[in-house]
Amino acid sequence: MENFVNLIEGDRLPDMGKYWQPLIPYKFENLLTPETLKTTVLHSEEVDRICKFYSDGDDKKEAQLRRIIKLQLEEIGFKRKMTVIRFLGIMLNKILLQMTHGVYVNRKSLELVKRELAQSRCPVLYLPTHRSYLDFILMSYICFAHDLEIPAIAAGMDFHGMVGMGSMLRNTGAFFMRRSFSSDKMYWEVFREYARTLISRYHSGVEFFIEGTRSRSCKALSPKIGLLSMMLETFMKRKVFDILVVPVGISYCRPFEEKLFAYELLGVPKPKESTRGLFKAFEIMDSCHGKMFVNFGKTISLHEYFEKDPSIYWSPNEPFAQNLTKERLQLISALSCHIVDKQQQLIVLNTFNLIAIYFAYRSMINEKCNRDQLKYGIGLLVNFLKKFEVLLALEIPSKSDSDITDSLEIHANVLQFKSKEANAPLSLVFGPIVASSNIDPSNLKGHSLSPHTMQNTLPSFLLQIYANPCMYWLHQPAFYVLVRRLGGRSQEEVVTEIDQLKRIFSSEFITRKCTQDTKKIVEIMDSMNISENMELENVLLTSILPFVFCYFNVVQVIKNQLSSKPFKDKDLFVRAQMYVEARLNGNAEFVHPYCLSLDSISNALHSLVANNCVTKKTITNAVQYTVNLDAINQLDDNLRRLCSILRHFNGLSNYNSRAKL
Repeated sequence: MENFVNLIEGDRLPDMGKYWQPLIPYKFENLLTPETLKTTVLHSEEVDRICKFYSDGDDKKEAQLRRIIKLQLEEIGFKRKMTVIRFLGIMLNKILLQMTHGVYVNRKSLELVKRELAQSRCPVLYLPTHRSYLDFILMSYICFAHDLEIPAIAAGMDFHGMVGMGSMLRNTGAFFMRRSFSSDKMYWEVFREYARTLISRYHSGVEFFIEGTRSRSCKALSPKIGLLSMMLETFMKRKVFDILVVPVGISYCRPFEEKLFAYELLGVPKPKESTRGLFKAFEIMDSCHGKMFVNFGKTISLHEYFEKDPSIYWSPNEPFAQNLTKERLQLISALSCHIVDKQQQLIVLNTFNLIAIYFAYRSMINEKCNRDQLKYGIGLLVNFLKKFEVLLALEIPSKSDSDITDSLEIHANVLQFKSKEANAPLSLVFGPIVASSNIDPSNLKGHSLSPHTMQNTLPSFLLQIYANPCMYWLHQPAFYVLVRRLGGRSQEEVVTEIDQLKRIFSSEFITRKCTQDTKKIVEIMDSMNISENMELENVLLTSILPFVFCYFNVVQVIKNQLSSKPFKDKDLFVRAQMYVEARLNGNAEFVHPYCLSLDSISNALHSLVANNCVTKKTITNAVQYTVNLDAINQLDDNLRRLCSILRHFNGLSNYNSRAKL
């Protein structure tokens, strides 16, 4: 962590009035402006083809279509006004100084990226993680502060309609895309041409979120490859020699939207983006959100990445096709997973992430957790995570007392010591709630949970949001412990069993599915003799328990309630939440409050599809699922075995299956 420097400390605070001469990553003799970029697209061969195709040779219709396309480009295209950028930067300086303990940037890795961009002179894609609306603002802020050209940023149409804010974002480099193109094929083709021209002819680089949306769970999401595919088309057609991809990991001690995330995971709909809502959000400025960490990764050269897969390129004699072949889509999908994997390695874990993991374990076995026990647990996790070279934003465990105090002050809305006594136990905080019964049922994504359920599960969800960033590093070691307790003996057998678990939970834990990576994990775990530390094993098992229990409950609902006829996503969401709520209230086994998470229920469904337990079909624009009973029964047996291991924790008799709050 010695390479991380606080950007807003003392004389490092960005001077938004400075003379700015940025590094331009992709230089041309004559640089396009945002306006000439749109003109270039409007008069491109592709737009000519679109107009001729949709006009059927009618000159009047073609002229009308060209006017429509011009309006579409006005809706899509970004602008660049330095006065707006400087003004917003001044505002951000004040906000960050008031609300945070610092914005820590890995100066060494950023300077390395700048050197590589200066040498390569090719298009660049900045792909940050997405855990907050603040992500794209921070990226532009950091680029300005470090004299790097601010990239054009892909933004959803949600922001376009915000009074005042839409135009302000556009003036800082945001270009807008609709969430779905299915109803307007011509718009899709125009946007596609804008994206291709942007990456091949514009000089600043492009930024977008490969996960597609903010991760409410604060875990990695399955990557979306639509926009990435558009950006890669010029490379695949050899119109550019190379594209550099810059993965970026952005970490927050406390995301601004933490409570909204918890509600959304429970099924309460996201508030519509509005300028009024934005100003209302300034109420959070009265609270501290700790440190933020921005970590730039090593650039990925697509020319080098695809060196062994030349099939990614279009051959000179290959006819142009609007849709990519299945083989190219698979290659792009593998690249997207590789990028997400690199992003996760750049994430910085903070003290409260470890507190959340260890406190959840103590709660699970129904044991109190005082300050000394917490220090011990953090030390246990720090020593373990160091074996995997995890980035940790905390001091040596023996000096962690101040880290714990600071973290609990920042997260006093989630965890607090019950009193000021030295031996006081830590406990979850139960505050006021928004009951789903007060919301229009048609707007709910799942079941209308009772106020009692909302009251008792919301604190657990807030805690899980902070435990989740650790799961990239913990889930495979936890699978290792699980397989060993299931009787796995030889290294080959353990590797095979872990790979099977990775496939079952492929949508929950986004990581490389490579067996070579699994072997590396197994070798590290074998070298640690982890079986000699029973508590560490149990902490690891606790970390995956909410997800295993969730999948088990989802399988029960699909098998027993939805197998007789095709069902839709919402059918599962409603039935699963109803089923879990009843089991929580009935003190049943194999259930945890986080089993109510629509994110994990959805992930379970996607994993079932990937593992051929459920078949997905689109019928008249509606997605439906049918059940493969033989496969679902086999998975049910496997999950029941896993739950039994997790239930007993190797003889810890005071285990509490409800994670009593």
